Amino acid sequence: MTHTAYRTCELAKTWADVGFGEKEREYWENETAWQGFRELAEKALVTWDWAEATIVLDVILKPAVSAAVLKQLGLAGAENGDTLLSLLNDAQMRDAERHQRQTQKLIEFALDHEANEAIIQRWIDKWLPLADKAVEAYCKELTDLPDATQEAKAYMTSVRYSLGLK
Repeated sequence: MTHTAYRTCELAKTWADVGFGEKEREYWENETAWQGFRELAEKALVTWDWAEATIVLDVILKPAVSAAVLKQLGLAGAENGDTLLSLLNDAQMRDAERHQRQTQKLIEFALDHEANEAIIQRWIDKWLPLADKAVEAYCKELTDLPDATQEAKAYMTSVRYSLGLK
């Protein structure tokens, strides 16, 4: 989020007449492509159990955003000659991968206690359908990438497996 906010400010200062930073809330609240992510994020924000909230954020939400918004949108940019978008999204993917390495250590620690595996899996099973719905809605709008949804979901699965989860 910090990267996106910083980049939005940069773009707004460079191209003041384009409207960067002016209608994002409207898009977030009304555009079909964002409604799945909006529902997932808003529900995650009111998850009061800190352990569940951590799993939702680090194992479900962030990999879904990385898979669809960073990876697939970056590929769509490259497909349409937008090299800058592609490169910026690739840079943000490197940061997302660093976050995943941190999450891996946390999950390893949690799984040292055998009973945690079933608890974490219940949370994944609870939240994954919302993430799948979000990815489907977002990737549907990337019309130049017919396999975007499947590739994004495969990425999300690979992240969970890399963390020792299903």
